[in-house]
Amino acid sequence: MDQVDVLPHDLNSTGLHSIATSYLTEEDAEPLRAILSGLSDIQLLAAPYFFLLRAMLLLASVLAVPDRFFAFQAVPLDVRNIKPVLSDQDVADRMSLAVSDLSRLIPILNELGLSDAALIAERFHVWCDLVNPYRRNAALIQLRRDMADPATALLRVQFAFAFDPHFEKSPVEQYIRSRETVGGLNETELSAALVLRLHGDNPKDIAELIAKHRGKFAQWFDPRAIASIEIQALAKAGEITSAQEVLSANTDSFGPAHISALEAEIQQGLINLERLVK
Repeated sequence: MDQVDVLPHDLNSTGLHSIATSYLTEEDAEPLRAILSGLSDIQLLAAPYFFLLRAMLLLASVLAVPDRFFAFQAVPLDVRNIKPVLSDQDVADRMSLAVSDLSRLIPILNELGLSDAALIAERFHVWCDLVNPYRRNAALIQLRRDMADPATALLRVQFAFAFDPHFEKSPVEQYIRSRETVGGLNETELSAALVLRLHGDNPKDIAELIAKHRGKFAQWFDPRAIASIEIQALAKAGEITSAQEVLSANTDSFGPAHISALEAEIQQGLINLERLVK
């Protein structure tokens, strides 16, 4: 874009989408964040998707490079170890901008009848408020209210695990068990079931859940996120060959930093397995 001297406000939605797609294939999305920060209200309202993408980019920008991948998942499943690496003020400033975009986007999506997209935006709104050091206490109070309501608890359980040290998971576990027995799990319930296993102490349970519902996970979730989770679970369970096979099948889906992190998980799993055998 610099070479042809085209500014962001000169582009239509198609041009912006093409540029966004090209930048998102690379690990450093900072140039895209700079481009989207210059969009006009007319451009944003013509393509509201860019409100969400800007918020995702702002969230990613406060994280370590290997963790930025998680900021682009429609349903972040485990955010316990995803911590900001910038100063409190920088994090607060960027999260405030992200929340501003999401607050404008959510009513637009609801008005358009895009309820699933609105739920995704609401999740990111919750996450950004909890990450913001100056908003965290108020956000935690609201999170606890949400966890008391079954309608929102399943959508917030990963944040409760990450940010509420007093969170009690038993009611959610009981609800998931009853739903699985009665009629099977829908998308929200399956997501919550995976979150519960991710926060358990048996990585084999994670791999077994993914294998059992592989078709549903492929239909409803980001395949890169599920592959990443499965690789880590298999490695921690000592199923090193299976972990390597899943990584090999999904290498093209990940950037170099994420591949390195997954390879390190597999190597650690191998070391742990060798210690058990000795």
